[in-house]
Amino acid sequence: MRDESKTKKQLIDELVELRRQMAEFKASADERKHSGDRQPVRVGEILIEMGCLTRLQLERALRKQKEADMRGDSHIPVGRILAESGIIAAEQLQAALAEQRVRLGRRVE
Repeated sequence: MRDESKTKKQLIDELVELRRQMAEFKASADERKHSGDRQPVRVGEILIEMGCLTRLQLERALRKQKEADMRGDSHIPVGRILAESGIIAAEQLQAALAEQRVRLGRRVE
């Protein structure tokens, strides 16, 4: 009987946690829905807006990033992949990162 009530308690705890996660997910989905007028903050999207990058180039870099992640390599930022492969210049990456900080409301140094 004791093991059975422990199992019930674990199930209840898991259910409470799942409900909390669902509420958090719904809140973030609602926030995303209402933030449609915000500008993108991803570096790749900013580089496309700046005319430094094409969508195809970004997709290829993201694929390289995902492959490295799947191999278990340390996470490589997409901007670094683009700069190291010569697709964008280091100055373009720095400008995009500065713009990203502005859009996120952070101080540009």
